Amino acid sequence: MADPYTGTRVVVGLTFEDFADRLIGHAQFHCRIVRIDPREGIVLERLDGGPTFNLPPIREMLQPATLDEYRFTSTGEVVYEPDFELTMRLAVPPAVAEGMRAGTRPLEPEYMTRGFSNVPPPAPGAPN
Repeated sequence: MADPYTGTRVVVGLTFEDFADRLIGHAQFHCRIVRIDPREGIVLERLDGGPTFNLPPIREMLQPATLDEYRFTSTGEVVYEPDFELTMRLAVPPAVAEGMRAGTRPLEPEYMTRGFSNVPPPAPGAPN
């Protein structure tokens, strides 16, 4: 059975923090869901040509879009009628946080390209 999320469009808002919960910055992306896999997570293709990235495989993070139009504060890009919205706070490792603060690393989830082996598989009979 095909996953109903595959191919849908999502606006993603990420807040980056260090391990002490101090704000580093925000980023917004317009993406297409490639797949959702218990090990790989939510695999997202950026529609601005940026790299594909993964977020944890938690379907509940995907909420139906509440607006017809989303304007990204960082770029001014306007996304019309996405299917879903997803917001998430990410605690980044110290070296990444330092680079983001210094401007030598972009505020992007570039380091999130691996699977989530620490995420348990779904319960029997539950959708994955």
